[in-house]
Amino acid sequence: MPTLARDVPDNAAMRLEALNTNFRGLYQERTRQVLENQPLVLVVQNSGITAIRGRQQQTYPVTLTHYTEIKSISHVVLGFHGLMMQLVQAGDGAGWNRAEHFLTNLEALRGTLTQTVLDTTEQQQITLLLEALEQTTRQALATRQITPDVVKATLQSTRPVIDALVISAGQRHVREMKKPWTRSRPTSPPKNGQQQSPWLPAP
Repeated sequence: MPTLARDVPDNAAMRLEALNTNFRGLYQERTRQVLENQPLVLVVQNSGITAIRGRQQQTYPVTLTHYTEIKSISHVVLGFHGLMMQLVQAGDGAGWNRAEHFLTNLEALRGTLTQTVLDTTEQQQITLLLEALEQTTRQALATRQITPDVVKATLQSTRPVIDALVISAGQRHVREMKKPWTRSRPTSPPKNGQQQSPWLPAP
């Protein structure tokens, strides 16, 4: 009896699942081997590091407040682009009250900066970013028009600030991830033939 076309994807999925189980099994075998032969293994994840010594393990959380705040604030650029391009597409029927609401949110965001963990330099950089978005939005409101070129130029002007914030967030995250390593490093030297504390990505 011929195989129906709809059966093929199911058969492929079953084969892929079996192959994936085999591949992951090989990785897990190697992981166990490493754990058994090393004095300390650090399993690295974005929000924490797990220190494993033989059958004992302890997870050290990595503070993400700084990263999360910069990420949330950076979304204002996406919001600006989304709103402006909708206004461009709407033409004469654009709802300019939404631009007024966006300005209100920019001001609210500016007032929230002092309540964050961001340092003075980062707050100043974000203020420059907000001022650029505000200027374009106010100009669009005054003239009741906005063009893709103006949106593009505004976004390009904010690029250096965004780059600086990304670098700052990355550097702070690296410092936070080093703290668990300092707390968890073994006090005794490794035995002959053992390497010092390998770092493994979480599966």
